[in-house]
Amino acid sequence: RLLLTENPQYLFYQKGKPKVEIFFIDDDQTALLLYEDHKLNFLKTLPTALIPEYIKRIDFLQIPMARFDYIGFSPELKSQPLLRQALALSLDYAELKKMFSALGVPGCSSLPDDYLSDSVCVSYDLEKAKKIFSALPLKLKEKTYHLAFSSYDRDDVLRGMQWVAEQWRIHLGLKVEIEKLESGVFTARLKDSIPDIFRRSVVVDRPTCLSAIENFGANGSESFLKLDSRLIENVIDKMSAQSSPKLCTEALKELLGQFDVIGLGKIHFTMLMSPRFTDWEINELNGLDLSRLKYNPNLPDTP
Repeated sequence: RLLLTENPQYLFYQKGKPKVEIFFIDDDQTALLLYEDHKLNFLKTLPTALIPEYIKRIDFLQIPMARFDYIGFSPELKSQPLLRQALALSLDYAELKKMFSALGVPGCSSLPDDYLSDSVCVSYDLEKAKKIFSALPLKLKEKTYHLAFSSYDRDDVLRGMQWVAEQWRIHLGLKVEIEKLESGVFTARLKDSIPDIFRRSVVVDRPTCLSAIENFGANGSESFLKLDSRLIENVIDKMSAQSSPKLCTEALKELLGQFDVIGLGKIHFTMLMSPRFTDWEINELNGLDLSRLKYNPNLPDTP
């Protein structure tokens, strides 16, 4: 646990703000039980499977986040654009959206709308996917593919990747093995022995499109993809000088339109917060501001 106390040197210092104790809890269900038992006042992650049950409660919140969540492919599959296209088109994104009670649309970019001049999405087209897949070489269709993700991600990610693997099995007859790897092992694998398919989150450090797109450049965190895209490099250079929603959209069309990655749609963190705490904020970079936090015992508490 970690105890936060007032800082009298802070510009907006106000005497008497509530002390804040932060608990580090690995398991979402344990954290939820503590919240429901009033041992916690703020739950930063409500499992998406519980959204329908909690959505009408006064302590329920969904906060949009600036992230780039995607399904990627190993450099070996870079030479197989038709396979990547068949995989992208064979996922029923409307079903995934419903499964997670998502506000964003899976198949689209995860970035906020105001970063873009137009939405960039891949749509479900099973008939086309089957036609493309059937024409692929037999060795590609009969291979067993490995789908990996980090254990740092929550149970929702496991549920989502199980769904993806099942979609490919049912729709294309593809054999997929899922690997949940320890975070350090997963990172090492992306550098040394990249899985055929993997699920990845790119966290932006600034509220800009460039902060996401530059990761896919030759010197970015996702350079292991070996995209070698002149268009992406040009967009990064131009956006470094001036932000442009049009350029952002152009880069995303390159990434999603060439099926280099499959976008997972806008991400919303689903949270619970006691209504007795007010004047706090959380921004799109997942930064929590408690500088003006107030507590009013006269307000209604959680159910």
